[in-house]
Amino acid sequence: MKMKRWIGCLCVAMLVLGMSACSKSADEDKPADDGQKTEQVETEQKTDVDLSEVYTLYDTLIQDKKYSVDNYNWQRAVSSDLVTIDRQAALCDINSDGVPELFLMEAVNNHQADLHIYTVKDGETVEMKSDANGSEALLSDVQAGAGVNYVVFTGKDGKFYIYRTSGDSSITYRVCAYTVDGTTLKQEGMLENEYGPSEDNTNEISDEYSRNGKKITVKLGKKLFHESFQNLDKAILFSGYDETSIWSCFDMDSALSVSSDDMIAQLEKGMDD
Repeated sequence: MKMKRWIGCLCVAMLVLGMSACSKSADEDKPADDGQKTEQVETEQKTDVDLSEVYTLYDTLIQDKKYSVDNYNWQRAVSSDLVTIDRQAALCDINSDGVPELFLMEAVNNHQADLHIYTVKDGETVEMKSDANGSEALLSDVQAGAGVNYVVFTGKDGKFYIYRTSGDSSITYRVCAYTVDGTTLKQEGMLENEYGPSEDNTNEISDEYSRNGKKITVKLGKKLFHESFQNLDKAILFSGYDETSIWSCFDMDSALSVSSDDMIAQLEKGMDD
């Protein structure tokens, strides 16, 4: 009887061991997780990008547009004076595909310059457009009134932002957030602050905030503006710098913007690497 019990226990143990081995073999044969596959493919796609070809296309483009870029000659170093800078161009990858976009401020005439953003698709340079601006420029710097101060930047949240102030007796402050879908910049939100004499009584100051076109309290508006400034990751282009507001969130020399000549040199170096 003892012998039969011993043989029975031995059979059960062998059965358990056999099932364990089968389970391990099945796990080893199982394909890698889909998420790991996706990550590997994305990595391979990024490493396969031929940036020398991209830089060659951008070099041809900026050479063609150099006159209009250089003619934007009222970009300011400091908000409160007329000291100008030549930092009208920048490279920055705003959709994390491994291909940097080319940012250019191009003069339309002697008092207006517009922001243009270019990327490369199917071996050609393509201008990126906003779904919210239609045919209007994403940003214009106009020599009128108190002028325009602006910062074009990427956020720590992965979005792309444009902050601008414009006006004279009344000033408009605005932050627009975008996500990138192919060659389209999709506007995700807009904060706005209108500050100046009241329409009803010029002796009173009006300070109104709105989010996506809907009025919000001053307290919430200030909080949201502050959060958008603190979200700044990389300053791409700017005009005006006063070490307050959003400008306190980055150092002027750390901005990616350079002159057209420096950009051409940067692109030609990339073409040779």
